[in-house]
Amino acid sequence: MRPLGLNAIFFTRCSPHKVGLVNDLELLYIRQNYPGSGYFHPSEDFIMTKRPFFTPATGLLLLIIGLTALVIKSAQDSLTQALLAALFFLLAAGYFTARSFEGEKRWWMILPAGLSFTVAAIVLLRHFALLKSHLLWALFFCGAGLTLFLYWKNRPHALPEKWARNGAILCALLALFQYLGSFRFMDHMTLVALLLFAAGILLLMRKR
Repeated sequence: MRPLGLNAIFFTRCSPHKVGLVNDLELLYIRQNYPGSGYFHPSEDFIMTKRPFFTPATGLLLLIIGLTALVIKSAQDSLTQALLAALFFLLAAGYFTARSFEGEKRWWMILPAGLSFTVAAIVLLRHFALLKSHLLWALFFCGAGLTLFLYWKNRPHALPEKWARNGAILCALLALFQYLGSFRFMDHMTLVALLLFAAGILLLMRKR
């Protein structure tokens, strides 16, 4: 076993992505001779250093979705409120779109851009009676699904893909559910069962 100094201990402690350079015998040596080094094993504490799922980007998306219902409800009666709300979300969509083209690390901003544009369109269509109330959420899920699809198709290859693709499929199914539910030709439970059945078949037929 090669000798290890304080530099090696500091290196393994501060660089968890390099932890594979130290084998089990060296790990035992470090723990016995340098108990205060704080070294951790990759199968234990290193798992906890992974980036959490609930990032600020996720919080921003949830915030926009939550604001959707409030803005639409407050802008139903007043033309001024509807125009101001639509203008706000259009400006937000333009800002996020411009930032998303600054680099690969900012491509995720296309998600709030698409949602903001969808909300602006819903507010205007809803106020001018061009969108029926039962189709409101169908249009919202269509916009969200299209946004996720664009993110998935144009994402940098270094970014994960499955969550965006699956999210787009889920939004498409929800939009279809809202649209078919507006016809009232069958009860909601039957419609949900049919959509789940179709989704299960698609997942089983998908290439692994």
